[in-house]
Amino acid sequence: MTRRTLGAGAASGNLFGRDITLSGKVLFGGASGPEVAALAAFRGDARLRVVHARSTESYDADAKAPDGATVHFRGVDSRAGPITKYTVVEPYERAH
Repeated sequence: MTRRTLGAGAASGNLFGRDITLSGKVLFGGASGPEVAALAAFRGDARLRVVHARSTESYDADAKAPDGATVHFRGVDSRAGPITKYTVVEPYERAH
């Protein structure tokens, strides 16, 4: 498991930090779909403290992404067949 801490300066000069914990593998060379979606969720709601963001890849021709998911790819790969890849972000904890 890898943990990344993100920090930013607000206009008021206050700093805040949020942790992004990655499980499964370490990513090199850029942000994953769930990382980008988590950052967007934090930016959109200052009260969010924790979100659960996940990416799913389905190889079922009839796969449907859940409501609210961001679909990154839906199509047919010449080697793997039908693929649907999407990201879901769920608020987990908000400040009171």
